[in-house]
Amino acid sequence: MLTGTAPYRADSVDSRQDTILRTYLNHHQNLINQNNTNSNHTNHTGKKTHHIFQNKQIPIKYWAMRYMLFTKFNSGIQLDEESFYSVCPEVLSEHIAKRCENNIVCDPFCGAGGNIIQLAMICKKVIAVDIDPNKIRMARHNAEIYGVADKIEFIVGDIFKIYPTLKADVVFMSPPWGGPGYTQTKSYTIETMCSNHVGECVMLAKDFAKVEIQQNIINGKLNHLSAFFGDFYRNSN
Repeated sequence: MLTGTAPYRADSVDSRQDTILRTYLNHHQNLINQNNTNSNHTNHTGKKTHHIFQNKQIPIKYWAMRYMLFTKFNSGIQLDEESFYSVCPEVLSEHIAKRCENNIVCDPFCGAGGNIIQLAMICKKVIAVDIDPNKIRMARHNAEIYGVADKIEFIVGDIFKIYPTLKADVVFMSPPWGGPGYTQTKSYTIETMCSNHVGECVMLAKDFAKVEIQQNIINGKLNHLSAFFGDFYRNSN
């Protein structure tokens, strides 16, 4: 059983053949607006400090999305530069997690923890893997802010080497993608969207007979595609 999500461009998808999910931030909007008005991301008391591991300027368009990524951003969420454009929006993470209820879930590319936090809210257990120890450090910290760290097993490692040792009912995948450089390309392919291990990621789906593709629309714009394989396929027609 496998589910996954990846950023995508709207005109590369045939909407006539795909299940369209319109996910809006209605129940999050008041909180987001309030946070944008009263933003103070650095608290010098030490209680709410956002540590950026890479000392680079965050592009304005990604900084403006911080409360979409984590509604508790002002509680001390930690992100590095890559995480600002890699974390799945919280409302979408919550939507995907509902498909995995009461299961043991493995996220082999957990990053800063956006998906594993919502999975831990509703699943029995979450196994969070990332090859980058800084990502695991941030993910653990962010999960503590949401009060779910005790339901997550954090592992620093290469999923392609350690996966035989892991036991889970569900695999959720949001693999690393090429980053904001996509704006300079004329067309989109898996090779340009994923930064590494492309072939292995694609081959994981070869044994599933059915797949459901959702277009995840946030605030009127296509944000992600989600693919549900095997038992997670639901015919919406």
